[in-house]
Formats: sequence, C-alpha cells, structure tokens
Amino acid sequence: MYHRLRVGLLVVFCLSIGNLFGLFAQHSTDYYSLSMVGNAGNGIFAPYYLSANKHGLVTHSKSGYLRASVFKGLEMNKRFSYEFGIDLVGLMSSTSPVSYYSDGNLKTYNPGVSSFFIQQAYIGMKYRMIFISAGCRELTDEVVNFELSSGGLVWSGNARPIPQVRAGFIDFVDIPFTKGWVQIKGELAYGKFMDNDFLRDHYNYYNQYITTDALYHHKSISFRSNPDKPFVVTIGAELAAQFGGTKRYYEKGILIDSLTMKSPTRLKDFFKILFPSSGDGQTNEGDQAYYYGNHVGQWNLSAEYRFKDNSSVRGYFEWYFDDASGMGKFNGWDGLWGLEYKSGKKNWLSNVVLEYLDMTNQSGPLNWCPSDYNDPKLD
Repeated sequence: MYHRLRVGLLVVFCLSIGNLFGLFAQHSTDYYSLSMVGNAGNGIFAPYYLSANKHGLVTHSKSGYLRASVFKGLEMNKRFSYEFGIDLVGLMSSTSPVSYYSDGNLKTYNPGVSSFFIQQAYIGMKYRMIFISAGCRELTDEVVNFELSSGGLVWSGNARPIPQVRAGFIDFVDIPFTKGWVQIKGELAYGKFMDNDFLRDHYNYYNQYITTDALYHHKSISFRSNPDKPFVVTIGAELAAQFGGTKRYYEKGILIDSLTMKSPTRLKDFFKILFPSSGDGQTNEGDQAYYYGNHVGQWNLSAEYRFKDNSSVRGYFEWYFDDASGMGKFNGWDGLWGLEYKSGKKNWLSNVVLEYLDMTNQSGPLNWCPSDYNDPKLD
C-alpha cells in the first residue's frame, strides 16, 4: 500500500504465485496473479500519475478493479517454444460521462458500469528467432523505460491493447557478414480497433464525422551495434496506421446517408498500408490526394555506455512525425529527449530517468504540401 498525497490515494493488494518475471521481458516465465486496485481523488478523471502506463485500466478519479491473470512465456533457450496469456478484469467504476447534442441542446449522461472485460488474450510461438502471435496483449515502447518514462510517442502504454496478428524477430539478430557488429530487429502487425462502442457513446452527433470499424497496421525496424561492447548505439523507425472503416456524417444529430463512405479493405489495400501509397477511386478524396489511411510514426536513436562495475548511462531520442516535415526533422525541438542511469545493482536506487518532452511545433501551422500553401511556415 502506498499513497500519492498530492494527487489521490492508490491502494494495491496483490497475491502472486510463481516467478513474477516481467511481463515484457524477453525471457519471461510462467506465472499466475491475482490483484485488486483502487484509487480515489478529486475531479472526473484520475490524476496523470495514477492513470499513466496502466493500459487504459485506470481512467477515473474514483475507481477500482479486480484482476486475474495466467501467462506462459516463451522459453528462449529452446529452438521451438509457445506462449499464451489470459488476463481478466472486473471493473468497479463507470465509464466517462458523455456530452452530446440533441435537438440543438447540449446534454450529458453516464453510460454506466463496465463490469467485466478481457484485457489480454493471446497465443504465440517462435522458431529460432522468428515469432508469430495473435490476440490482444499489453505492449510498450522498447526505447523508453516503461516504469519511469512519461511514455513512448507511438506506443504510450495508456490505451487498451489492440487485437492483432504480429510476426517478426523475437530479439536482435546478427546481420550476415557483419561478424556481430550490426544486429537487426523488426516486426509487422495487422489488427482491428475495438472502440466502436466508446466512439458512439462519446460522439456528439452534431455536424461531425464518425468513423467505426477501422483497421490497424504497425511496423518497426531497428539496428544495433555489438551489444557485447561497452558502447552500444541503436537506431530505428516505427510506423502505425489506421485504415478501412466506415465514415458517417451527422448534421444536428441526423445521419446524412449520401455522405456515408466505406473505405475498401481489399488485399491491395493492405499493401498500400504496408508501403504507403495513394488511394484509388474507391477511397475518399483525402486518401487519393495524399496516402491511403492515417499514418503516424517516429525515428528513434539511443546510445548507451556500460561501465566496468556494470552500471550504465544511456541517452535516447524519439522524433515523432505525422507528415513529411516531421519525418525530415523540420519541426524544431519536437520529440522526447531522455537520459537514463542504471546502477547495475538491486538497491534502493537502481534506475534514474530524466526526460524532456517538446510538442510545441507540431510540424508547423500547415501540412507540408506545396498544393496547400506556397510557402508553409515551419516556425
């Protein structure tokens, strides 16, 4: 039990059986857990440091949940291994209040209590260093320290897991002919957003579009220098996208059928998302003028030096982009800048993280596109 005196009260009770090896560690083991969490504070929403990095489980100032989990991890010392996980949550709080327009008037109501849901449910396997998995599981940004960071720029750790199929390298592997001096890691995923009910409940239906049944795509690639050396450099890129779905327009709460459009999800559209390209005549005008789907991503760079006493210091940078100007780093100091120290020992102070987050530029006042404006300002 511990207290956040400035922002509220968080009470935790946890009973665990087996070796509680980190859920996101590469060499995880089997374990079972049962936990109960409650928090209380002022206002509608939970304070940031009570809700951050909880994968959407804590959202209200007064809430709680009971959680039961069973996991089997991959055995990395075996050529072939399999994994699975099931994580059930009983929620003891209602969802966020909703404001909406009806007959030209703004109204508010509470959708009620979501009593039970599946937080994680997945299966997976690996052969040598190649893995494939299916289902929804809590994933985190691999660049930042999940427990101490403010969160990654593409994977924040603040939202519910997305059901998806993932495949790639389970860890870094040597690139042939580099004699271990350069390693590579990457993965590819397709999934589906499961937030239709949330969107419908929180949409005001007043002269706005709403898109439901959207699909999800994610890919990443990283290169790392020899990890056995004291100085290690890692550079990578990550891209996530929304595509497909049905877009509907409401005017003063009335659906305008003539403006409803369903984005195609043909086989070639999956390739258009994998290799970003313009949409065809069956997509909306924006996807035809630019790229099919909604893409966001980041470049990342980290450099770590390990001392002889096994302590280390690491600097890292995540550089977010939503258009060409951000991708080309024409967005000033925007990004997540971090410095991490590890003592290499299990004591009262084992890790220290210092971060600076700047999102003031946002790629300038206009998208980078000559057809939008002849001389877009980037300051």
